[in-house]
Amino acid sequence: MKTKLIFLKNILPCFFLLSSLTVFGQEIDSIQQQASPMGGINKLALEYFKIDFTKEQRKILKGLELEFIYLIEKDGTPILEEIKGIDQKEIRDSLFQKTKRIPKFQPQIVNGEATSSLYFMKLFFPNYRPSKDRFFYQTYAYTNAKIDDFDYIKKSGRRGDLIVAAMANQFLMNPANHLQLGGGMRFDLSYTMKNNIGFGFNMNIYGNTLKKAFPIASDRQQLKAPPTLLLGLSMHKWFSLQKEKDPNFNIQIDLAYAIQNITARIDQEDQDWAQLKGFSPGLMFNYALRLGKERIGPIYGDPTIYAHNLNFHLALRPLFLDLKEATGLMIEAGVGYRISYHYLEEHKFKDAYLKRLN
Repeated sequence: MKTKLIFLKNILPCFFLLSSLTVFGQEIDSIQQQASPMGGINKLALEYFKIDFTKEQRKILKGLELEFIYLIEKDGTPILEEIKGIDQKEIRDSLFQKTKRIPKFQPQIVNGEATSSLYFMKLFFPNYRPSKDRFFYQTYAYTNAKIDDFDYIKKSGRRGDLIVAAMANQFLMNPANHLQLGGGMRFDLSYTMKNNIGFGFNMNIYGNTLKKAFPIASDRQQLKAPPTLLLGLSMHKWFSLQKEKDPNFNIQIDLAYAIQNITARIDQEDQDWAQLKGFSPGLMFNYALRLGKERIGPIYGDPTIYAHNLNFHLALRPLFLDLKEATGLMIEAGVGYRISYHYLEEHKFKDAYLKRLN
């Protein structure tokens, strides 16, 4: 009995002392508290790492340490006041836009009342290469996305174009005495830089009915429709015919190697067939009329917007061949199919679309 009394006398006061300390500690936490992000600073940093920056933007961010300065309002709403360490406007805009969607903070509490405060965070963007899984995920995401699945899209100005066209052509001056109105096919592959200036490769094939034989030193029968081939390089400049629209008109200069077959070649050993050779500069005007809506799609994992177009063109081509009677001017006009791929500078998927992917 005495043992029990000693226990109650010595142990119970300690128990009540510990209980009172615990309660006291909880009261201090509710009276004094520093502002902090929900889930901790790592979860806050992860929100910014999730931003789908372009390849060019990631190169800028590589190895940078950014300092974020927030104003935390009484209700815990974070306002990003400043970002130190980066000046690139598009990147800064993405970071500010992301802050508007992050969860509220636990506000600062002083003497039991919530007050506004400042919060600082340093964020380091490491140098990394996307994994294969990320590459295939991005390819899948862009392949299945529609334009409406993006919050915003900004084109970079860089583009690639492929043209396949049919055309009519007519020779003037000396060749007009020997060749009638004809037609042909045009193949054009080009790349355009951000300044709307580009370069490309082109190949044109023509067939014009023979009106009168060319004066050549050969007794062979001349072809009924001597074919002409132009193979060369081009340079162009895009213009926009409508404000706030993608450029849809360009002026193109071609420099091409030219050949024209006058007689048939019997076999590989035939040395007596007639083929004219020379070169042809050209001046061309192209107009692209878009068909339907633009679509999104990946090229080597990078997102692009592609569009189908009708392409109308008009060209003037002097031909300088090694026969005076075949040297002259050619005019051509044609219509064809153009597919254009526009590379993106900045874009962001809608959260609803990313949730559907996952």
